[in-house]
Amino acid sequence: MRPLPAGWRSVERRGPDGAVDTEQRATPAGLLPLVPSEAEASRLGARYWRTVTRMSVGLARCRGDGDGVALRVLGRGP
Repeated sequence: MRPLPAGWRSVERRGPDGAVDTEQRATPAGLLPLVPSEAEASRLGARYWRTVTRMSVGLARCRGDGDGVALRVLGRGP
């Protein structure tokens, strides 16, 4: 198994209903931010999830809330 890149973090949690939450982050050292602001990051994220929905022809559906994004298959959870 290859070592993880520096600054990589991955957390997985399983809820009482069996749903799995996964959070993955990479923090590059010494680089400028990829987006200039939190608002721009939100717009970029929303565009990404719209593209996921469109490219999967609606099979994967994304629903965002204040805590993140839930990815569902045909509108249903795992």
